[in-house]
Amino acid sequence: MSASEYIDKQTFIDQLKEYRTTAYATEDGSKPSNLNEFNWAGGSSTYTFGLYQFDVGNNPLASPALEPAARTRDNVQADAGSGDP
Repeated sequence: MSASEYIDKQTFIDQLKEYRTTAYATEDGSKPSNLNEFNWAGGSSTYTFGLYQFDVGNNPLASPALEPAARTRDNVQADAGSGDP
């Protein structure tokens, strides 16, 4: 199938599901915990995270992607410590 070939909506949805399943199996070993934990990749890689296992040490876009989560964590911890609801 060429890249410019028209496909119907259901075919697109089916192919997207297959792609997600393949990515999940190859990148995360079909383990849900790998999606939200840091994993030591080894070799020339460092810690990785997420569906596509972004390498924190070797991918300059990985750390900025984590900044919103870090701010959220810090905010939750600060709120919990202040006694505010």
